[in-house]
Amino acid sequence: MDIQKILVVDDEEDNIIGIEETLSNEHCEIIAETDPLRGLELFEKEKPPLVILDLRMPGLDGTEFLRRIHPASDKLFSVIVLTGHGDDNDLQICYDLGASAFLRKPVNIIELRGMARNLLLLERHKRELEQHHFNLEKLVDERTKELQEAKRAAQAETQAKCELLVNMSGELRNPLTALVRLSKLLQDEIYGTIDKKRIKRPPGFQQDILMKRRRS
Repeated sequence: MDIQKILVVDDEEDNIIGIEETLSNEHCEIIAETDPLRGLELFEKEKPPLVILDLRMPGLDGTEFLRRIHPASDKLFSVIVLTGHGDDNDLQICYDLGASAFLRKPVNIIELRGMARNLLLLERHKRELEQHHFNLEKLVDERTKELQEAKRAAQAETQAKCELLVNMSGELRNPLTALVRLSKLLQDEIYGTIDKKRIKRPPGFQQDILMKRRRS
């Protein structure tokens, strides 16, 4: 199983260390930043499936961070917002901006661990589903191209047969030519091409031919 990344953005180093210790056994890699602006750059670079975000930070607070990354159900990441001072209005704003969860400080370790585990699993399934859709679309495109090629080949074959029929219809003005051509087609269709050297002539065949020539 691939190791998933969790981006932690919190202006307090001690909070980052505590989160790292809490999630140390969750088969994930913690990438962290105390500067929210650099945290945005790290988010764009790493594309982590989970972001743990402090709400109150200098320079760029958590709500503005959310506005810039635009979390949503169809995006391939989730966001947990942490705060020690937020009220119900902050909670509503964070959820409206796409946050997946909201935890108050001091954070319950068991709650954070369970929430992170569930959201990472959710994002893994979402990414696998997206990859499946991508592979399916690729397969459909390949089959469509194959069918188009087969269609073009069938159209070319039909065109060739039509041209052959047109040529034969023109030759019907000369019945003998048409009969010879038709017999040749039937011969090739039934017996295949006949080797003239292997044709057995009846006894006296050559002599009869010579006699007919002398009489003429």
